[in-house]
Amino acid sequence: NLKNQIDYDYFEDNFPEDLPGVDALIDCMAEILISPRTKINGSMQLRTVLKPYIDKADSDSVRGFLDHMRGKPMRGVKKISAYWQSAFINYLREEELIKLTI
Repeated sequence: NLKNQIDYDYFEDNFPEDLPGVDALIDCMAEILISPRTKINGSMQLRTVLKPYIDKADSDSVRGFLDHMRGKPMRGVKKISAYWQSAFINYLREEELIKLTI
């Protein structure tokens, strides 16, 4: 379902070099949707709070996030998936705030 939601074929056709990042992000989103709670920014948050953000994720938000993360230092990050989960939720929240102020 997540692959359809973000139009995975779009990435396969236009950005095959981004597929490892897209796959990792899909895994992170799936973990958030499966787990009753996910630690975001150091505090546990309920799936019901996070699910609306995941539900709004689309190909534009995935591309934006991957561009945003390019070149970010990953040294010292112990759990990449946890880091990406927090970073993606933060990114989606930021995007939502930007849309509200326009």
